[in-house]
Amino acid sequence: LPTVIDTVLAALANAIPEQIPVAHFGTLGGSITCFGVDPRTNKPFVLQGIEGGGCGGRPHEDGESAAVSVCQGDVRNAPIESIEIKAPVIVE
Repeated sequence: LPTVIDTVLAALANAIPEQIPVAHFGTLGGSITCFGVDPRTNKPFVLQGIEGGGCGGRPHEDGESAAVSVCQGDVRNAPIESIEIKAPVIVE
């Protein structure tokens, strides 16, 4: 769906460039998986997530939030602080 939207917007860009945003992140969400042994508890852990990237900037303001996937409006990125508290990982 995002690619279809980008295609339509690209077709309109020459006619109304002042109203067209740049393209979206380019994926429906990148999958992340981390696993290992938590040194705090010595127990195995698995961290999985699907991280979206949001949309590009608009002519007169920022793009849509990168916290919510474009196609799956009810799928939100996990806050980094939450990930780092729940699993022994550091997000850079």
